[in-house]
Amino acid sequence: PIDASTHDYVVATLSTVEQIPREAIDASLPFDWSSLSEYFERLDRMPSLLNHATMVGHVPVRAAVMGPEAACTRSANSGEIAAMASLVREGLELGALGFSTDQVEGNFGPDGSDLPGQVCADDELLAIAETLGGTRGPGLFAMANRALLLGRAAREADLRWHQRLARASGKPVMVGPVFDDCNDRGIGVDLMDQIARENRPGQTVVPQVLPRPFELWMRVDEPGVLVSVIPTLRRAQEAGREALRALAMDSSARTQLRSEADQIPPTLVFSGRWDHVVVKMTRPENAAFAGHSLADLARERALHPVEVLLDLAVSEDFETQFATLMRNDDDTEIGRLVSHPAVMIGGSDAGAHVLINTDSCCPVWLLQHWVRECGVLGLERAIHLLTGAQADLLGLHDRGRLAPNLAADLVLLDPDRIRVTDISYVSDLPGDHRRLRPRAEGVHLSVVNGEIATRDGSPSEARPGRFLRAERGSG
Repeated sequence: PIDASTHDYVVATLSTVEQIPREAIDASLPFDWSSLSEYFERLDRMPSLLNHATMVGHVPVRAAVMGPEAACTRSANSGEIAAMASLVREGLELGALGFSTDQVEGNFGPDGSDLPGQVCADDELLAIAETLGGTRGPGLFAMANRALLLGRAAREADLRWHQRLARASGKPVMVGPVFDDCNDRGIGVDLMDQIARENRPGQTVVPQVLPRPFELWMRVDEPGVLVSVIPTLRRAQEAGREALRALAMDSSARTQLRSEADQIPPTLVFSGRWDHVVVKMTRPENAAFAGHSLADLARERALHPVEVLLDLAVSEDFETQFATLMRNDDDTEIGRLVSHPAVMIGGSDAGAHVLINTDSCCPVWLLQHWVRECGVLGLERAIHLLTGAQADLLGLHDRGRLAPNLAADLVLLDPDRIRVTDISYVSDLPGDHRRLRPRAEGVHLSVVNGEIATRDGSPSEARPGRFLRAERGSG
């Protein structure tokens, strides 16, 4: 059973890692369960527009067995590993699709703490992998892998670790996203090639690919990836908007700002390159700036990119949104990834990082950009990657294709018109918290279990979605 302190730790970890306001979580989720069976029963009863399923998460399992403090600070002993494996087995028997963990170097938990997946020893995850292999059903091992943001040697070593897990379970190990890297162009495809060469029955690694650049949005008057690495800008931001306005007017301070901006050290989440900082959202009078990098705008205006950043933000009363390109900055390389034979489209983080990232538009973008605009994928192949390939991986054998006696989950779309039209902020989270929301056109209807769920982008009043439990009798 999960007690109050464990519950608080799990929620705090979710809020921290996925950058979802804690108040929104507390206001919307009753947490009226204390065991896996009660949680699954709650999911069965929950009205839903869409179908949904679940994995068994490492954070709640480890915290329930070891307690919140130990869960993020030490390795587990043999008894604790056995207890965790038992909980995972219970979740699988109840219908979970598999197990998930986060080992990413660069992620952190509440108050800067480590995550369970970062402190656990290999034998713990190998034991859980063996548990997955001992059950029927999909038994996926989903991994946000530790070398996700690191260099080639670390990413290749990580792949060998994923292969060990796959051998231990005999089930797919799903990792990713597999990004390209501006400092090692082509590494994403190289890793995909290696995965494809070394996969075999009983050892399958499934690489997820994000079909868009991965970017983090920011404002100059809030803490963010870019503000944090320029000391003069960070101090002004911490002092408030008036200090930022004063900085923009102070010629000597601007000189110091330019000097610091020329010495930005690359980090795991920002390359330090100004061509990787893009204007995303402006007031109407500056709409022509949107989509352009600060490097390009600076050349046009004979200014330093950091001056363009500050001046534009001040002129718009700090409403301007910028984005740092974190990975997948080269469209050609993304095209090579999405067209790779081993690809599995995914890694959108839809529903997470609600203020700084949204890639829930990935399916629309795949059809718009990679099918219609670039011709990298045929329409049939792209549709299969979004439907049948996903359903097969997840063991949902009654979904993902059109055939008699299968579930009627359908999308009616116009391949000549489908496109992402806008990404903007809306305040529709509980407590009026904001989130980024992409919009699309060319999607006429979505049908869930035979009922219309959305029409022209607006949800219906129906709640036809179901909690999908894994078929324990499937392979």
